[in-house]
Amino acid sequence: MKTISTQILLCLLPLCFTLWSCSSKKPVEGVWQQQYYIGQDGDTIQRTNSYLKFVTKERFAWMDFVPEQKLFRGAGGGTYKYKDGKYIEYLEYYIADSTLVGDSIVFDCDIKGDTWHHRGTWHTKEYGDLVINEVWKRLE
Repeated sequence: MKTISTQILLCLLPLCFTLWSCSSKKPVEGVWQQQYYIGQDGDTIQRTNSYLKFVTKERFAWMDFVPEQKLFRGAGGGTYKYKDGKYIEYLEYYIADSTLVGDSIVFDCDIKGDTWHHRGTWHTKEYGDLVINEVWKRLE
């Protein structure tokens, strides 16, 4: 009887770990609003428009709009990976410039409480290297 119970436990253990890891939420998941970014010249630029990022278990999307002017400025998204302080976006669509679709951006990121700071370099064919340094606040 002990042998059968042990065998069942050993068979179920990997399943339990799999289910636990699948249900655990990644720190980047949620709805985020950009607070500011640091420009190419090192200046901090506060956001006056609504720049939102939505991150689910496997996908991300962002949109940029100015509610006061009823102005939509752009959107993009795709899949991502997050592990050990690295956040990588794989761009599947980008409304403002389709030449950037297929690019990926690797970010070093820190999440403390409801604040997400990520920085990285977007190596584009069209525009060269773009340094991205952004701070986001979790809304949900």
